[in-house]
Amino acid sequence: MLTIRLFLLAAAIVEAKTVVLKAARLFDGKSNQMMSPGIVVVTDFRQADHFEQLFLTVKKWFAAKGYRLPELHHVTFGAVTGEDRRYEGYSWYKVADGQTAGIANQPPDVGFLPIQDGLGVPASNEQWKTSLGGIEIRTSDDGLFKVVGGRLIKVHDGAYSHAVIVPGGRWVLAAKTNEVSVQVTVRINLLTNKEYLVPIEGYGQRYPVAYVSGLNRVLIVRDDAYSGDYEFAQPEEKDAAPADADPSGMLLVDPATGITQPIAGEFRPISQQTFRPLQKTSRPNEYWAAIPNEEKNETEVGIFDMNHFGFRAVMRIPKIKFNSMYMWADEAGGKIYFVYRGHLLALPLPR
Repeated sequence: MLTIRLFLLAAAIVEAKTVVLKAARLFDGKSNQMMSPGIVVVTDFRQADHFEQLFLTVKKWFAAKGYRLPELHHVTFGAVTGEDRRYEGYSWYKVADGQTAGIANQPPDVGFLPIQDGLGVPASNEQWKTSLGGIEIRTSDDGLFKVVGGRLIKVHDGAYSHAVIVPGGRWVLAAKTNEVSVQVTVRINLLTNKEYLVPIEGYGQRYPVAYVSGLNRVLIVRDDAYSGDYEFAQPEEKDAAPADADPSGMLLVDPATGITQPIAGEFRPISQQTFRPLQKTSRPNEYWAAIPNEEKNETEVGIFDMNHFGFRAVMRIPKIKFNSMYMWADEAGGKIYFVYRGHLLALPLPR
């Protein structure tokens, strides 16, 4: 009997065209002047990088047209998630002989439904990334906290997210929204509570996703939620799996020094990890992974080698796209289960 998750993830994306059109309505075409001296956009902090790129586009557009540029401001206020009721309606089920067989307890190694402990900052569903021994790191738009002995202790003020604790318990890497509403990556020394900026060149909103044990590095990815012409990318299907992070925007960070280096090899399966780590295969240092191919409109399912950072496809599923978090392999039963458009599907694994 195999326990399998049934869920879909959702995301909200702001459209740049809508904002530009609304700004254009404030423009007086007769006098080539803005009818308002400035524009203030208020969103949650996760849109900071999107509006940074949007404002750059507006500046170029106005300069080309000879228009007077208004003052442009982006004000952030945290994240809109509705944590108290976010997971209502979710349940775990047992699956036997291809049929659901009643509600089951959440598996101990899969934290999709976070604990509810009544502390001031709720736990995320990525606790495996933020917990080590008797310490757990929690983040919110009010600060970065650690939970020790059932007590919530603030480490730093600010808007934090995407925390990753490093084995040894000394270093934590996290995303932080700075004083100009741009998301940056920081390192926090939990022994001294001192915070250090990770210097990263280039555009884009970066954040930590996972600790890579074989390299003693933390993987950083870039949020590419917008396309090259600054029109924010929309998924082809509302319930499609999130697109993989662009490998060209991935970096490895030394948690002790903050020195960055480019990746070498395949790191997309590692970047996909959210509420659980990759599923182990029956062989050491190998993990099941699924990599969607946007160009071919298919998904490659195969084995990811954590030692050499290589991927070997064992099957290709056409016209369906999902990633490793939407999949579970039953090696003994010879099947792969995956979620697509709200349905739990299964295919035989190649022998």
